[in-house]
Amino acid sequence: MAVVRRGPCGEIVGNYTGVSEEKVVMNNVELKGVWIRWLIRGGEARGFAMRVFRIEPGAVIPAHTHPWEHGIFVLKGEGVVRIGRSRYVVRAGDYLLIPPNVEHEYVNVGNEDFEFICVIPSKATVDEKYDPCNKS
Repeated sequence: MAVVRRGPCGEIVGNYTGVSEEKVVMNNVELKGVWIRWLIRGGEARGFAMRVFRIEPGAVIPAHTHPWEHGIFVLKGEGVVRIGRSRYVVRAGDYLLIPPNVEHEYVNVGNEDFEFICVIPSKATVDEKYDPCNKS
């Protein structure tokens, strides 16, 4: 297991292989074939948290919304990410910005694990009534 080093200025240096994978649970239901590693938790950084998700072939993170945006960087595999009504096929090297309060889901459509980094703010960035799809 890799060592996590914590420095005198609050810095954290580690390797993600040293962080245990946890099953992802949504609405009190364990998602089959979906794993998360919390690399930097919200309490460790002032404004964000960083996670790595691993979705096994055929597995899904179902549609959901929340009042914060997040950035995604695909590390491995191939997936379809639905953001609102749009679907995007993404592969290693692709990145996405998912706005707050927009329904989204992830599906592994490949033959290998679909892995991505997901960075989120420590708290909501908008109220729950905000709708970035309604520009009127």
